[in-house]
Amino acid sequence: MKKSILFVVCALYCALQGVAAQSAPSLLNPSNGANLQGPTYTFTWQSVSGAGGYQIKISDNNSFTTTVLTDQNISGSATSYQTSVSLTIGQTYYWQMRALNSSGTVWSNNWSAYRSFIPTQNTLSPPTLVSPINNATVNSLLLQWQSVSSASGYELSVDGNSIIIPSGTQTSYTVTLNYGAHQWQARTKNSSGNYGSWSSLQYFTYQQNTLSPPTLVSPINNATVNSLLLQWQSVSSASGYELSVDGNSIIIPSGTQTSYTVTLNYGAHQW
Repeated sequence: MKKSILFVVCALYCALQGVAAQSAPSLLNPSNGANLQGPTYTFTWQSVSGAGGYQIKISDNNSFTTTVLTDQNISGSATSYQTSVSLTIGQTYYWQMRALNSSGTVWSNNWSAYRSFIPTQNTLSPPTLVSPINNATVNSLLLQWQSVSSASGYELSVDGNSIIIPSGTQTSYTVTLNYGAHQWQARTKNSSGNYGSWSSLQYFTYQQNTLSPPTLVSPINNATVNSLLLQWQSVSSASGYELSVDGNSIIIPSGTQTSYTVTLNYGAHQW
């Protein structure tokens, strides 16, 4: 009887010694005080030889009096853990781990030293550019894009020049550019203030709207005249005019000129 009791005591003592001696895993990422993008959040550690499993705890205080996550169903062969647990962006959290013995029956009393981390939102996809589309010719400089869910703002790049859009709901912006070839792209800012990748470049050509033709003043249609002074009304924003007299082109280089005298033979003509 005494031998049986002694055997049980020895077995219990050895088991307890094994628990106390089981080393804790060394935490790798996130490093202490680091930002951790998510969700999904990823934690990594160095494996413990002979570990039958691991337990992880996440808390909003370094005493771990309360936990936002506890999971002890982690394989002994694992060296990483992912979770989509709800964490407040920008708040400091703490994590630590311990190992299960090789038989998978007893948890170690040795927890790793805790580490702190700060959750940040994953970067967001770039917005889809709506207008101008690639290789378009436009006479309006209104840039438009589709909104991105959870965006807190955007950055536009027009010919390499940055334009900050401070609102995640704004989806258009009017730029000022010279006539000619241009390019633009955009990226999205998340709630943590981090920008994602750029959209692909879109190329476009900006040209002025064509103007309405001038109103012809003299000669009026079907008139009989003894003067060859052609007259028309000016057009706002005109930089010049082109006359066609009997199919022959006459270039008027000034937008303010509104008359021109031609030389023609007697007879019927058109302009």
